[in-house]
Amino acid sequence: MSVTISPAAKIYTPNVVVSTLNRRVYLLDIAEAILLKEAKHHMRYRQYDIASTDFNTLANLYMVSKRFSEAKWFLLQSNAIAKRENNDKLTITNLLDLATIKAAMGELALARTDLKEAHDLAILKGMTTDLAEIDNITRQIELKNGSASFAKTEVKYAAAVEASQKAKVQ
Repeated sequence: MSVTISPAAKIYTPNVVVSTLNRRVYLLDIAEAILLKEAKHHMRYRQYDIASTDFNTLANLYMVSKRFSEAKWFLLQSNAIAKRENNDKLTITNLLDLATIKAAMGELALARTDLKEAHDLAILKGMTTDLAEIDNITRQIELKNGSASFAKTEVKYAAAVEASQKAKVQ
């Protein structure tokens, strides 16, 4: 956990990096309190893009703590804000995290829906690096849940089928 003070505006902004936190309960509670305070502040002052990132970080903190239902709620909030603010990268990240959580909770059909939405958004916006990550996470989730056939066959999304049909017509 680090605290930075902006020299230009003299604004106190704590930065909590979830991956570097020691997983002691006390430190996680402190990080949670700081992130909640920051998210409330940013929502109050209508800084929605920053609040969306705060919600995402808070959800990652809950994922580390295996508190999946809380993580899911904050990811849904972050995703709604990211969509409204047209932040496609954060939307895709949120959808991938949501799919991971839903798969861990046993909601495989909902996880597939989120993965498909992330895939469609990545294709629409031309984010090819994200497509590889989406396919990788899809395979990981399906292999963990015993649906290896889905991981191999259904990764061929509708775009691939449409492309092959267009090739046959021409």
